[in-house]
Amino acid sequence: MLAPSTPEWRSVGKAEAIPPGPPNISTMKDFLYEDSFCYYCTMKILKKTLLVLGYILGTYLILRAAVEPFIIDYHDPESYKELWGGPTLMGVLAVHMLPGIISLALIAWHQRKIRSQI
Repeated sequence: MLAPSTPEWRSVGKAEAIPPGPPNISTMKDFLYEDSFCYYCTMKILKKTLLVLGYILGTYLILRAAVEPFIIDYHDPESYKELWGGPTLMGVLAVHMLPGIISLALIAWHQRKIRSQI
């Protein structure tokens, strides 16, 4: 069996494109992604996809936080006793509204960051 440190192992298949010695980032990048598959392009697409999904989730949480105070019957503790954060009203409001408030802060921070880079 060939060990990775032997010259025979380095000359097998595509590995011959990597010179002996410490790895060079540009050589490794060319070796790993030589099928016209751009690593940085893929990361940009992934980042934008996650950003869009984050904005969608954040918008949902913000809308949920905005609607929650209007759908709870404050005078009837039985109406929110079984909800997440119950049996107290403060717990229910915190669990249902705090993620929306945090999402609003994160989206506002991201928008401010984007506008400062322009």
